[in-house]
Amino acid sequence: MEADLDAFERLLRETHPGLFRYQTREEFDQQISMIQSEITEPLPFYTFYQRLARLGAEIRCAHTQVFPTRDIMQSLRSSYAVLPIFTYPVEDRLYVLFNGTEDESIKPGYEILSINGHKVSDIRNTIARYYFRDGHNDEVLRRFLQGGL
Repeated sequence: MEADLDAFERLLRETHPGLFRYQTREEFDQQISMIQSEITEPLPFYTFYQRLARLGAEIRCAHTQVFPTRDIMQSLRSSYAVLPIFTYPVEDRLYVLFNGTEDESIKPGYEILSINGHKVSDIRNTIARYYFRDGHNDEVLRRFLQGGL
């Protein structure tokens, strides 16, 4: 993990033209130091990946994405359950566009307040910390919350 982090940091510093556009060098260095302090012993794969994904998201460049495997989208489609409702996000709120379940009580236009006991605003904020985007533009994040990439 230390070697992977070193290689990732070196790659970013040597090749990324906008590395310090939305964050200072000091903020980037602090993030690297924080990750280094957490890998004093082996971490589970996805815990380490989560740290790298957050580091990548903080760059705020839609061209900088960190994926745990080459075929991540196929892996996600075949391995994980997804929300069977198409949604439309408005700030920290999420509205039903289309109900893909058999539960007819869920109608288009209804606001989703929580998912599995977690407030929608908390879920959105968690996703936002790890999802790539350009600068402070949340369009890519909004499309993701609608079911896009």
